Amino acid sequence: MHRSLALIVTARRLMRPLSFALACVASLTLVSLSSAGTNDKVTICHFPPGNPANYQTITIGAAALSAHLAHGDFPGSCANDCRLFGSVCDDENLCTTDTCNPDGTCAHSAPRDCDDGIVCTADSCDPAIGNCVNTPVTGLVYCDDGNDCTSPDTCTNAGTCQGTPITGCCNTAAECDDGNLCTSDGCANRSCSNTPVTCTAPDLCTVATCNPLDGTCENAPKSCDDGLSCTADSCNPADGSCQHTQVCCSYSTSGIGTACNYYRGSATCQACLQAQCPLAVTACNDAAQYNCGCGYGCAYGNPGCAAQINDCTQCASACCPG
Repeated sequence: MHRSLALIVTARRLMRPLSFALACVASLTLVSLSSAGTNDKVTICHFPPGNPANYQTITIGAAALSAHLAHGDFPGSCANDCRLFGSVCDDENLCTTDTCNPDGTCAHSAPRDCDDGIVCTADSCDPAIGNCVNTPVTGLVYCDDGNDCTSPDTCTNAGTCQGTPITGCCNTAAECDDGNLCTSDGCANRSCSNTPVTCTAPDLCTVATCNPLDGTCENAPKSCDDGLSCTADSCNPADGSCQHTQVCCSYSTSGIGTACNYYRGSATCQACLQAQCPLAVTACNDAAQYNCGCGYGCAYGNPGCAAQINDCTQCASACCPG
């Protein structure tokens, strides 16, 4: 009896009062078994060698009892007291924490909290391994992706929340970039703004504009061109108004076959005369004839071109009236 009790105390670290009670039970059981037949069966608490934590209540032949007691088993059912056998509280669920109460009863915590904070997953703990499992939900489930510029927000098959962008809505100025360096892009009250860059000219006869290649301001002279060849165009720096002054042309009637001698005026004058009295080029049949120009055809000698010469005088007067 004492040898069996010592094995139990050493292997199981039994509490002294209960160990004494178990020893008494073992002694009584051995006495009663001394007269048992060879075919009788007995119930014992068995601690498998090499795996004593896996103790269990088994039934054996009475003849084998002595050998079982020799390696630490004891008669009777295994006591359901976690103070004696800590592993008795194991609920085989790795998602819970098993504890032993002072009165020998077991306590099991609530399963591990596996909530990932995402409404698009169904959260649970795998009792076999103790790890969290977050499975994407199925069907149409609404969620919130945290972006005020998306609606509606729904769960994807990957278990994430994804929203549909709202046209024209912004969270930052970067989202309002229009790709134009000549605008200042901003976001206010969830709306984009693209304000043109202001360029200031140094004077009234200069036009300041923004260069879209680099966003810098550049200056260019104001154009006052009225498209008329008989005027000289300029800008008045006092008020920025355009001035258009008519051009006076010098001319000559010398030279047979020319209405006016265009080579004696400036380029502006020549253009003016050409606009007022175009020089018509006519192919003359007789080599002795001269091209009078101004649409008058051919004539023999200078007298034949008298009308043309007179017309040239009128053309020049039109360019420089008065």
